[in-house]
Amino acid sequence: MAGQPILTGVFVAVLLPVFGMRVFWPSDVHRGTITLSTILTVVLLVTMAVSMTITFDNPWTIVGAVAVFAVIIVLRGWWRTGLVHDVLVTVSRRAGLIVAVGVLVLAAVNDAPWMGQERIRTDDGVIDGYVLEAEPGFLHVLTTDRDVIIVPDSAVVDRELVD
Repeated sequence: MAGQPILTGVFVAVLLPVFGMRVFWPSDVHRGTITLSTILTVVLLVTMAVSMTITFDNPWTIVGAVAVFAVIIVLRGWWRTGLVHDVLVTVSRRAGLIVAVGVLVLAAVNDAPWMGQERIRTDDGVIDGYVLEAEPGFLHVLTTDRDVIIVPDSAVVDRELVD
C-alpha cells in the first residue's frame, strides 16, 4: 500500500473516522457490540496514519482523518433520522466490507515493488532496478522497464539504494 501513498492516505483518512465512530460513538444498532476486530482495526488505522506521517513527512493523512471525523460529527448531530442518518448507519455497518474492498483496490492499483530501487554498478554498466532475489552467485533484478535480468555476483561492482 505504501507504493501509493496518496491513495493509502485518503483510504486511511476516510476509514479511521468511520471505525472511530463505531468505537467512540456507536449508533443504536452497534451500542454494546464493539468487537475486538473493530478495536484492532482502529489501532491498525491509527498506526498506518502515524507511520505514513513519519515516513513521508506529511501530516495530511491525520489532518484528513480529523476533517472527515468532524464532518461525521456534524452530520450525526444534524440528522438523527432520514436519508443522511440511514447512509451513516449503513456505512458504519458495512465498514469491514469497505475496508476489504479498499485494500483490494489499493492492491490492484499499486504497481510499485515493495522493495527499494537500487542502482547496481556492474562491469558492463549501471542497472537501475529492484533486486527480486539474491541467490548465491546471481542477482535477479527487475529493471525500471519491467524486464527481469540475471546478473552474476562476480560482475557486480557496487549496489546502492536510490531515494
